Amino acid sequence: MGALQGRALTAAPPLLDVRGLRVAYGPTMALNALDLSVEAGELFVLLGGSGSGKTTLLRTIAGFLRPAAGSIRLRGEPIDALPPHRRPVNTMFQSYALFPHMSVADNIAFGLRSAGLGRRARAARVAEMLDLVQLGGFGRRRPQELSGGQQQRVALARSLAPRPALLLLDEPLSALDPSLRDATRSELMRVQQLLGTTFILVTHDQEEALTMATRIGVMQDGRLAQSGPPAEVYERPGSRFVAEFLGAANILRATVEAASNAGTTLDVAGVGRVQARAAPFRTGASCLLGLRPERLRIGTNATIGGNQASGTLASSAYAGDTLRHTVQLANGASLRVAEPLASGIRGHHLREGTAVTVSWERDACILLPP
Repeated sequence: MGALQGRALTAAPPLLDVRGLRVAYGPTMALNALDLSVEAGELFVLLGGSGSGKTTLLRTIAGFLRPAAGSIRLRGEPIDALPPHRRPVNTMFQSYALFPHMSVADNIAFGLRSAGLGRRARAARVAEMLDLVQLGGFGRRRPQELSGGQQQRVALARSLAPRPALLLLDEPLSALDPSLRDATRSELMRVQQLLGTTFILVTHDQEEALTMATRIGVMQDGRLAQSGPPAEVYERPGSRFVAEFLGAANILRATVEAASNAGTTLDVAGVGRVQARAAPFRTGASCLLGLRPERLRIGTNATIGGNQASGTLASSAYAGDTLRHTVQLANGASLRVAEPLASGIRGHHLREGTAVTVSWERDACILLPP
């Protein structure tokens, strides 16, 4: 230890480190002092609504937009002053942007040719990429001769061919139909895991974000509202915005009656006393209680857990694998409940107007700042 005394021990920097990034379109602040760190090998998914700044962030990292303030470092080195073609970053666009007059092989080789790679090396790399995306034998075809999913894989192969340190993907699956989107989603994950290339993927599709990401970043008004592993962000949202944006959440106003390491007792408007896991709110504090619809149970009697709310079944909607109920509480508030249809619709007997009880475990309670 003597040799290390007085020497600072520092961890390796993240692959991408963005600090205080500001980008404005006239009077509109698209990115507002945004901070973001992405580690090597991650599949980081940016999730947010229209206008939240997702695509602006990608374009700024790629070099297509100049920030008004802030810094971008890649592998510990500043890249702010570098033009797009000098950054070890590639972008896969939503439209795929394939050249229709070129063959599949020539599309993939385009960036390699621009980088000065020789003909033999280009051919070997193109063949490698075609095999990677399971399109061996398709090299001579034109993009218009391929399906949407195949074109997406060609665009992916072209983006990965120059071996970028970072690949940016701007809603790459949005143009595909649902069944093809699922298959292509799995393909993207397979390629990313096989190569270990760092991906930052932008989407507004919550299922896509939850199933693909190693970490999710939820964007709000040009900033990261929260980031973390998908289960953490979903189960422990840090704000009402995140709770309601990622998935569905019932939000009820509450007051903390008692708080200890053993748990928290709440007085919830329209419900009464509720027991929750310990949370960082002191006795007497106001807070919000969040409840995911799928964590609730509904019946004519108490079903599970010590927490209950009584009400009237206002409506039910069939959604294939679930029935989506709305229960009206006595104070006019409502609870959404997702009832799984393990036995199909025939196993469902509740009718609109029925007095029902909604119940849940204390682990289902999400406590949020007011």
